[in-house]
Amino acid sequence: MWFAEPGCDFSPTCGGSPPPGQLGELPAGSRTPIFFTLPNIAGNQPIFVALDGAGHVWFTTPNNSMIGEFNIATSKFIGQWAVTAGTGPWDLTFAGGMIWYTEHLVSAVGMFNPTTHAFSDIQTPSANTQPYGITASGNLVWFTENNSTVARIGEFNTSNPTTGGISEYLIQASPPSGLTPHLIALDANGHPWWSEGFAHAVGTLNPQAATPGVCGNSSGDCVGITEFTLPPPGTCNGGSSHVSGIGLQGGGSLVWFDDALASQVGSLNPSNGHFAISTLSNCNAHPHDGLNLDSASPPHVWWDEEFANNLGRLTQ
Repeated sequence: MWFAEPGCDFSPTCGGSPPPGQLGELPAGSRTPIFFTLPNIAGNQPIFVALDGAGHVWFTTPNNSMIGEFNIATSKFIGQWAVTAGTGPWDLTFAGGMIWYTEHLVSAVGMFNPTTHAFSDIQTPSANTQPYGITASGNLVWFTENNSTVARIGEFNTSNPTTGGISEYLIQASPPSGLTPHLIALDANGHPWWSEGFAHAVGTLNPQAATPGVCGNSSGDCVGITEFTLPPPGTCNGGSSHVSGIGLQGGGSLVWFDDALASQVGSLNPSNGHFAISTLSNCNAHPHDGLNLDSASPPHVWWDEEFANNLGRLTQ
């Protein structure tokens, strides 16, 4: 299990002058993480990681707008490369031999060549989108637009990166102020699922039923969108909620999520709408964006506890 440890709280940037952050590795079967401190470069605090097929960990550092590479076999940092200044590279994924990443501090997604280190920016049709989570399957890259005044799901076809453009799908006809799409994952049908931040819900899109840029309804969910509101969040932090991490089991037979403010980890069965939720013992643990499933059968569910300095694991 690999994770980013920035040593600061991005909101959306790292304030002050914190020391370089770390990459963390929890070897299989161990309870003792191993840490690798990033090079001493200003603004070098990592936020997301992704593994490639060669055994390298790639990571983003929003404060200095760089993308870095770490070799697991040698335990060495290979390098870091600057992308467009001020863009704040955030979440990242692989598609078509390229690294795709959200540019959270602007309104764009980026494409980075892991071999040549060349990069390009693709602007979103809407302004002030604050792209956040990103995932990919085949030629399609999906990402969330995190600003509640926009609250859309973006799609980009990598087979024509220069002229293909970005399609944006509306979630609700009139998005509430708390609807801030966060992390995103794809089910076996290629349908995206995402966490909805302060809206206390998870949502999914059927692209075949929806039309980009058109809601199709005068109120409520747009055509092709289904939202599932979580049960009441409990008593942690005054009953507040912030649903952020998401992961799919069995191609989407179970949708796992975490709620940072409610200090909860849970699952949704989309076939019957049933939720199963566990509340952590520490109300201030803040299980946030980092939620993942391993390859066990059934998989263990892993998450990070941002303010408790822990990793958590649920055994089904």
